[in-house]
Amino acid sequence: IAMNIDYPMPTRFVWQLCRDILGHDKVPMQSTYKREVMLWRIERLLSSDAFEQQNFEAALTDYWQQESNTTAEYKRVNISRLIADTLEQYLMFRPSWLLAWEKGESVLTPSQFKGRSGQEDVSWQQQNTVALKHEAWQRWIWCELVKEEPNHPVRLQLLALEQLDKKSHLLPSEVYFFAINTMAPQTLAFFNQIAQYTQIHFFHLNPCVDYWGDAVSDRTLAKQLQQGKIDAWVEQQAINPLLRNLGQQGKDLFNLLSQSSHYEISAFDADYPQRHLT
Repeated sequence: IAMNIDYPMPTRFVWQLCRDILGHDKVPMQSTYKREVMLWRIERLLSSDAFEQQNFEAALTDYWQQESNTTAEYKRVNISRLIADTLEQYLMFRPSWLLAWEKGESVLTPSQFKGRSGQEDVSWQQQNTVALKHEAWQRWIWCELVKEEPNHPVRLQLLALEQLDKKSHLLPSEVYFFAINTMAPQTLAFFNQIAQYTQIHFFHLNPCVDYWGDAVSDRTLAKQLQQGKIDAWVEQQAINPLLRNLGQQGKDLFNLLSQSSHYEISAFDADYPQRHLT
């Protein structure tokens, strides 16, 4: 019989660990950087006088400002939801961008605007100008959120890791992960660090005994064939199509786990001889 067992998701577990290490008085029980909470924080920022005074990209503000009051409020909430979702993705997959914005730096470089196959529809300078405009309002919103609450998940993880030498006794003796198909690199890196002080166990479903992290989907194969990359297409034909189409997120986690410091215990079933009823 098992009762009163808590099975938190990795993000929630990391937040609780940060609370235990840094102190419950410094880290609230619930994060204000959850998408559902950020939505209303962002909506309040978009409706503020401070935002209007920034003179950001007209396409952003015109989306709701040229509508009636009711429609404008609906559209402002809708775009706030999209921005909150984007920032939540940044927290998981682009934390370096957010930290750079807090320093007043841009994350855009000229090489990011080069056209493909040696051709450019427009010059990279024009693309850079448009991208910088959109980066400007995203950076402003993020920095305003940080002013309200400096301790966002990325910063809390960094602060917690700095305290591990002194407070490693607060970590659980063992941590087990089951049925995880995807995990943000930032989160996995956090667990890789605390693995120096406690045991971390991943029960990861690997569909193949051989390495398959370089497999590409049928869609990518078709694109390679269209671009004339016959060698790449032929090479991928040797890989089981089920592996090629399992999903990018599962493959990314497999590659991240392969790159981390670990001891792997494989549990693949051996091939059994086929038997026929007579």
